[in-house]
Amino acid sequence: MYAERFLSFAAAMRAVDPGIKLMAIGTANATNLALPYPDWNDVVLPKVATVADYYSVHNAYFPMTFGYTNLPWKDVYQSLWAAPDAVDRSLTALDTKITTVENGHRIEIAITEWGALFSWDPALIDHVKTMGTSVYLARLVQVFMGQPRVAIASYFKFTDGSFMGWVGYDARPKIPYFVIQMFSRHFGTRLVASTIESPEYSVKAVGVLAAQDHVPELTVASSLNDTGTTLFV
Repeated sequence: MYAERFLSFAAAMRAVDPGIKLMAIGTANATNLALPYPDWNDVVLPKVATVADYYSVHNAYFPMTFGYTNLPWKDVYQSLWAAPDAVDRSLTALDTKITTVENGHRIEIAITEWGALFSWDPALIDHVKTMGTSVYLARLVQVFMGQPRVAIASYFKFTDGSFMGWVGYDARPKIPYFVIQMFSRHFGTRLVASTIESPEYSVKAVGVLAAQDHVPELTVASSLNDTGTTLFV
């Protein structure tokens, strides 16, 4: 039903504006949760492949500890820092699936919401503002940049009066603001292939993330500026 409605709306919109870019809803599950429609991509993608320009997913909200109390902080944060690797694997799997259905029409991936989200529990709700969360957000940016099909990654959200957002309604920056600022001011425009040897750790299942092994303690992303004269690491 969704795919048919998408195609109907797409035809009507392109009749008015042939150059409009269209986005279809997709899934890329990086969690240990069972999806309500596990075959969504198998059904939707082949039908929208020649029409959709972007495929929208929300697969980067962690640790999502709703319903949990008295969790050890070490476990919570080690799980949070492991989550981007799970996001990376889910995007690679989605990229592979898109490759099997696109036929001369490029479909790019859009992460139309992402960020840290702990729970409404008073002991956890404001942890989106910690330095530990900034490590998670920066690692997610690395993942998005390393995925060639990811063209859009929109943090949720720019401004908010609650614990979310880049800045508050009082115009004061929050942790996500400084992470985005770091990449916009102190990173280049041309990625450079880079590797790093790192110790690894394992973490038990926490929140919506399954247990993870071989999680690197250090990751790297490198780039050059427009003229190729400055290297950023």
